[in-house]
Amino acid sequence: MSTVEGHLKARKDPIVIGALGGSGTRVFKRIVERAGYFMGTYCNTNEDAVPVRDFFRRWSYEWLKVSQQKTATPARSRITQKMLDEFSHAIGRHLSTLPHLSLPWGFKVPKSILFLPFIHSAYPNMKFIHIIRNGLDMVYSQNWRLRINGKLLLEPEDHSCPPYVQSIKYWGRINEMGNDYGKRCLKDHYLLVRFEDIFVEPEGVIRKISHFLGMPERTDLGPAMPEVTPPASVGRWRKRPMKEIYEIMKTGRVSLERFGYWNPLIWQRIEDAVHTPRWKRWALERSIMKHLPVF
Repeated sequence: MSTVEGHLKARKDPIVIGALGGSGTRVFKRIVERAGYFMGTYCNTNEDAVPVRDFFRRWSYEWLKVSQQKTATPARSRITQKMLDEFSHAIGRHLSTLPHLSLPWGFKVPKSILFLPFIHSAYPNMKFIHIIRNGLDMVYSQNWRLRINGKLLLEPEDHSCPPYVQSIKYWGRINEMGNDYGKRCLKDHYLLVRFEDIFVEPEGVIRKISHFLGMPERTDLGPAMPEVTPPASVGRWRKRPMKEIYEIMKTGRVSLERFGYWNPLIWQRIEDAVHTPRWKRWALERSIMKHLPVF
């Protein structure tokens, strides 16, 4: 199948999986594949669709720059049209190995969350699975994304903050942007899934995804279960200094609460600990961090 055929003749209702990079999207891509979706042959070691990923990489800075404008401008229209032309080729290459034109398809590229309005304009019937991971863990993920996009998405005064404070602000901004657009514009074609929930209640999360994809109620979910294995990085924030976690929680409280990651008990223990005399804090910090819940 040529790239032109792949783009023009395939179904127009792709499933797209996006998130802040490092949020654990790989397991969800595998679940969608198990449900019968074609998610691409040209994928990297993270199982991202390479043609689409490359397109997003080329355009992310310019797209973020124009997408932050409050009103449409001729420059934005020109860029969007140029992007659509190039996006067609990327999708065509992604679909060039699609076995059957009637097969449901999609792609997993975390950066899709930054391009939601753009992808939606190309595919009005798309569905989006938004994966979110605890901001306390994500602060300690690779921060190269922050260096690249932070200048456009954070406020000027944020750039002088410690890196971990900038990171929690960035985590909140990206996820709030995706959640706002999804609920307002995609509506029932938008699904928010917390990364940690797949390990707490795997069958329930897989069934929710299956229902979102429109699979029959009696679909066998067994083949998807082996995909659910928590990575070693879950709960890595507990190994960080308590004062640092205190600043992160204080800064990101609104976003952490919005997405269900705010734990009043953890907050109270950490707040009490950072206000104890320094000579008592070390032993107390070790005891508290050791017994805090992972999720």
